[in-house]
Amino acid sequence: MIKLKNLLTEITLTGAAPYATEFTWDEQSSSRMDIEFVETRVSCDGHLMAFNFDKQWGRDDEANWSFSILSKSTDPDTERTGWTISHARSDATGKISYLRLMSTVLECILDFIRTYDATSIDVTGSDNVPDKDLQKTRIYRALLAANAAEITTAGYRVLDASGKLYLVRRTRADASGIRDTDDSINETDMIVDPFTLKATATGNIKISNNATKTDFLYKMEAKLGFVWLPCKIQDFPQGTSIHLKVSGLDKEVPIDKKNLKTTLSAGFGKSSFEKTLKSGQLVKFTKLG
Repeated sequence: MIKLKNLLTEITLTGAAPYATEFTWDEQSSSRMDIEFVETRVSCDGHLMAFNFDKQWGRDDEANWSFSILSKSTDPDTERTGWTISHARSDATGKISYLRLMSTVLECILDFIRTYDATSIDVTGSDNVPDKDLQKTRIYRALLAANAAEITTAGYRVLDASGKLYLVRRTRADASGIRDTDDSINETDMIVDPFTLKATATGNIKISNNATKTDFLYKMEAKLGFVWLPCKIQDFPQGTSIHLKVSGLDKEVPIDKKNLKTTLSAGFGKSSFEKTLKSGQLVKFTKLG
């Protein structure tokens, strides 16, 4: 049996052939959504494994999904079989190659990305036992880090924050199906006409009024109780959300651009102004210099 510490060092998957490189996707729909659940099944050394992607509710233009692996499980008392996310209850535990399984996970996720062009995928580990949740998350984290070049080429980046692990799309396909390059999408800019917001190298925000040709530098803080916590701005993914660090944690927060335009129109140029984000979080912008 391979130990976790060894798995994390070998997870570059060199020489670990995946159980499958081509996948057939089974789509389940509902009255609320065209596609709600997508699954593919792969035989791994004779044990059937299901790779699931569940669509999460979000804005209409988003396709946010969560990933999980299920395997067959047999009840020892009744001999009835079902599906489980539990490592302990899986019939495949100790009977398949975990490195080959992880190689299959990578191929599966990349194929899903190419097929469904997801906005984001929650790849946090899932299990009935909390410690196994954390262990699976560490394995997925190592898997994505070791194969970062393939993830980047696919147009995604890894967002690791507060114990959650996500793949977040950096680029979009246009109507022709051809992806924009990273150079054609400047993730440090958010355009809210006539304003442009740009993240600086120091984690502040440069706000420009393109109509008046004026710009000011602002720092951003988030209110927690009676305390204002400094935020370090990273970028504005796809120009629709803000990626920041606060208290050492990564956060990505959606922005209501119409509401932001109203706030900027009233506050731009002032020494400070406040805004409530879509999440309900109150933030403050203070002018520097």
